[in-house]
Amino acid sequence: MRLNPKKNYDYAALKKSACNAIDDAAERERLQYSTSGSTMASIYQYKLEEATKFMALSEDDKNNATQSEFPFLYAELSSSGNTLNAAAETILAANAIWKNHMARIEGVRRNTKTAIMMSPDDKSVIDQLVRTVNFNVQVFYE
Repeated sequence: MRLNPKKNYDYAALKKSACNAIDDAAERERLQYSTSGSTMASIYQYKLEEATKFMALSEDDKNNATQSEFPFLYAELSSSGNTLNAAAETILAANAIWKNHMARIEGVRRNTKTAIMMSPDDKSVIDQLVRTVNFNVQVFYE
């Protein structure tokens, strides 16, 4: 990202650009823990719903669970265990880890954007970006 503050620079535009850079950086960070795309987000949600529903069943109901009731759990069988219970446990454990990562990233994103919007000048905006995000910010003052 290249910021080029000039005399009489529009600081509102600088802040907006900095906030957009934070959003982009947060998305890159999130993609380290998930697959992009709205379809994948739906699949993750379906897996979580099925795993939660399955774990709430009685043992008899678990033993009689069908592929039509739990298609995503059945799809997980080959990669996460030989039982539906193991597949559900794997999905729930992965979701807990993922949720913690996403919450951490969201906290940094929101706090940084708030700090940027409250920054009194361009140097404070840029300092906040450099402190928070692991990417190059080149500043050229004129």
